[in-house]
Amino acid sequence: MKTALVLAGGGARGAYQVGAYRALLEMGYSFDIITGASVGALNGAMIASGKSELLYKLWNEITTEKVIDCIMDIDEQALDVERKATKILFKKAMANQCIDQSPLRELIERILDIDALYDSTVEFGLTTAKYPSFTPVELFKNDIPKELMVDYLMASSACFPAMKPYIVDGCKYVDGGYFDSMPINLAIKAGAKQVIAIDLQSFGAVKKQKDKSIPVKIISPRENLGHMLMFSQARSQRLFKLGYNDTLKVFGVYDGWRFTFKPHVFDALSDAYPELASTLRSIWLPMNSSGDAAEKRILSAAATCMEKATSKETIEKGWLYAAADMAGSAFLLDSTAIYTEDEYIEALLARFDEVCMPSLEGIGYRALLYRLLTTTDERIVIKMLYEEMKNSVQTGDKRLILNTSLIFKLMPKLIIATFMLLIDTVRS
Repeated sequence: MKTALVLAGGGARGAYQVGAYRALLEMGYSFDIITGASVGALNGAMIASGKSELLYKLWNEITTEKVIDCIMDIDEQALDVERKATKILFKKAMANQCIDQSPLRELIERILDIDALYDSTVEFGLTTAKYPSFTPVELFKNDIPKELMVDYLMASSACFPAMKPYIVDGCKYVDGGYFDSMPINLAIKAGAKQVIAIDLQSFGAVKKQKDKSIPVKIISPRENLGHMLMFSQARSQRLFKLGYNDTLKVFGVYDGWRFTFKPHVFDALSDAYPELASTLRSIWLPMNSSGDAAEKRILSAAATCMEKATSKETIEKGWLYAAADMAGSAFLLDSTAIYTEDEYIEALLARFDEVCMPSLEGIGYRALLYRLLTTTDERIVIKMLYEEMKNSVQTGDKRLILNTSLIFKLMPKLIIATFMLLIDTVRS
């Protein structure tokens, strides 16, 4: 049964596919067919050549200057890094009418073993589009003369209008994303009976799968992978890890959504949750609603909130994984790490303790409610809710009375605060 690997386009985000491919190899996968668009075509050609070690070498040394004629002198940790990168690229394109991608050709010629690609038994295909008609073009390696392979890889990667259309045999071509950025149908045309596709959530059209009988598993990033034309070694390393982790989560080796947890890490918290939930239910259920109806509405809203923040699959695994993921995002934990329970909780508590919360001593109900609804730093709001809930559980008193509408408004923060209280309950 032929298995295909489909690699979507996405420029600098392509490093994510390298990490994902490494995870697939570790799980024992091999591929008979590889198709790709844009950077996915470049990565695919490297993999199909059987020289995947060169793929790691390529991405480990890559910089923007080695791909396009543009210097990106930007602090990658800056909050507005993508805006700054776009501004630099726009100025460069306007000044020169396009961005010169000839450095990329030099890089491909130096790294890619064309002979090995054609000698390989792995079928390789790419997409591009003719310009200006944007007529789709799908090609397998046997359709491309060996001496023109680099040209067609460049054509598939010609990110128009930032880059000029690429000329091959007198015809102009632009990025494969204009036709099909994730060419699953091309893989099926080559005879694939099962497909693994690695998406990069980039621009471009993605064609609907024509033959729905072919099983397709899609690996897709759980966070923004950043600017498509900003390449750096540090960024590649980060995307390697994200692609690797996400792939192992898709195949059930690890748990979590944005964050990655080893299996069964929250069993102890899960065992302790029913008792805490019962206590919170008796104290915090809205006073202006009937018990059963209010509880159902609150649970439904919580499930919806967690599903939006993570995924339906994460919720089915257990609410603790979704809550842990939401907490990690709120407190800016490292999303490239693979956490055990102790490692995750220690990291989370360290960030939680760093939050400077204003004193609530002597503050009245209305003032407290006002702060909860107007404080812009969600970490402070989470900590305020945690302190109120902890006090209520310990004393049985409830200063903060939340009606159903307020609970809905504060729902994401309440979920995280409940998770923090659960950790505190288990650890004490």
